[in-house]
Amino acid sequence: MTGFLTVLLFCIRLLERRTKKSVRWICLFWGFHYYPHQRLNIELWNCFIILSCLSATAHLPIAGAAETHGMTIHDVKELQSELKNLKSTIEKSDACLYAPTNDDIYNDHCIFKFMHCYLLELEVVLFEDMSVTDNYHDEIKTSIYHRKKHLEEHERQYNSSRCSPCEAQRVANSTIFLYNLERLLERIGQTVS
Repeated sequence: MTGFLTVLLFCIRLLERRTKKSVRWICLFWGFHYYPHQRLNIELWNCFIILSCLSATAHLPIAGAAETHGMTIHDVKELQSELKNLKSTIEKSDACLYAPTNDDIYNDHCIFKFMHCYLLELEVVLFEDMSVTDNYHDEIKTSIYHRKKHLEEHERQYNSSRCSPCEAQRVANSTIFLYNLERLLERIGQTVS
């Protein structure tokens, strides 16, 4: 039984890094290796079935996850705080940015897609503002980069093929961009809480 628990923990950790199919094969390989002199018995098949079920269900969206898209209320609050600190930097930018409104988000599965668009555009604004090179702005750039990567990981879990691309959205000045981003964060905050 100790071997079963060890392999169960090992397989669960592999779920974070590998696809479901490869985890099942690793678990099956372990079963043959663990019982080399015996035929496959009931205990081994039960172990394989349980691990297969765990690996299959581990990648299913959790109830409500389609609306949160991997963002917690803490992420939303932190991003809102960063936007307040970046407000002057964003507003003085003369860039035209893609800025979809809440009305443009017709499908809840598109929320993270548009949030990703906003983070890409926010990176553009911060990149164009090379005059500010203090540590705080660097921390915000890093934070935005990691949030963007996190959303990209979640993008694979949800069907975003029905969402229009960032480039198909309305182009607006930085003030409207900031306003629309704040409204989107409020919408996500209401969904998460």
